[in-house]
Amino acid sequence: MEEYHFSPISAEDFDEVSKIYRENFEDARWTDAFFKKALNDPDTVGIKLVDEGRIAGMLLATKGIFLTHMNKAVYSRILDVVKDKSVYTAGMIYVIPKLRCGGIGIALFYEILRELKAKKVDLMLCEMASDSNHKYPGESVLRSNIPYLLIGEYKNYYHDIPVDQAKPCLACGKNPCVCSAKFYLFEV
Repeated sequence: MEEYHFSPISAEDFDEVSKIYRENFEDARWTDAFFKKALNDPDTVGIKLVDEGRIAGMLLATKGIFLTHMNKAVYSRILDVVKDKSVYTAGMIYVIPKLRCGGIGIALFYEILRELKAKKVDLMLCEMASDSNHKYPGESVLRSNIPYLLIGEYKNYYHDIPVDQAKPCLACGKNPCVCSAKFYLFEV
């Protein structure tokens, strides 16, 4: 794997980080409030790869259990497994299109795990959404190299999240969304 040089994401990165999420992810209405809080929280762990003076890849992990869609059954299942362990939730891995498929995503993942290990964190929760073919891109790479526990797969997990009624989901093309989600806990 190629060696990358990562640096911490800080509150000064707010405008660029928020813009990346608004432009590249389905429901980005929450981004400004979330990133303002997360980037000013000393417990948040964020890393970035800079290319040509801009963020080319990034990953944030926030302390606690956070789900894109609050589902009581999923949340309860996670709590049953986690018990008294310290948990961080990873956000979406972002890599600019021209650098995708070059190992940056998995390098970001390993780097965030190293940062969390230094903080004595036990587990990292990851929510993985399916693509339009109900497949999980990148899943086999993560699962083959890092000890994990699959919490479960939940069909049509995002179907009742309020979205712009005029727009179908970017992944499945449906409105409401029919994408599924898998939840993993990775050992740090």
